[in-house]
Amino acid sequence: GRVRLGDVEAGDRLRVRGGEFAAVYWKHEHARHIRTTEVSLHNGATLRLTPSHYLPVKEECAAEEAEQCKGVRLMPTGALAPGHRLLLADGSSHEVKRVAAAREEAVVNVLVEGEEVVVNGILASVYSSPLLALETLPFRFLHALSPALLKWAPVRAAVSLVIDSPLLRFFARINLPLVPKAATAALSSHALPSFAVAAASA
Repeated sequence: GRVRLGDVEAGDRLRVRGGEFAAVYWKHEHARHIRTTEVSLHNGATLRLTPSHYLPVKEECAAEEAEQCKGVRLMPTGALAPGHRLLLADGSSHEVKRVAAAREEAVVNVLVEGEEVVVNGILASVYSSPLLALETLPFRFLHALSPALLKWAPVRAAVSLVIDSPLLRFFARINLPLVPKAATAALSSHALPSFAVAAASA
């Protein structure tokens, strides 16, 4: 059934593309509030995400570009505009009606096997920076070593401490050459805890 994203825990299985379910292997509720962007579709569905969070967007392919065009590209939420088409849970797409700055609020970071999850009926990636799959690589590596690692309290505490570190936020603001903004943005993303996801029944 449908559950709040904030109530999801590691090990839960959430709906992804094609009606399948994938396991959550990491969840983090940020200690500070983060500014979000609200995206509304013409069908009434809405999402509020950090501006750096990436969403799959359907693109039209010209005949001469058919071989290179994949039909879908990832775009940061902050770059979306009315007319862009987001993918829905059933594989169809729907047009963006409005994109607006929201407010600073609590956000939750959920990582799912397969790197995609359906939130409020809209397909979203788990990526929040141009690094894309590289940003989740450390988490996937630990999960591959042992699914229990990221659930182990000392590991969770250490990773959470880094994610919410004032020093990391400082590096993100000043954009030092040795600390790419993409890398710091990757640790401070994602969606509102109140949004709904579909979880597999136990």
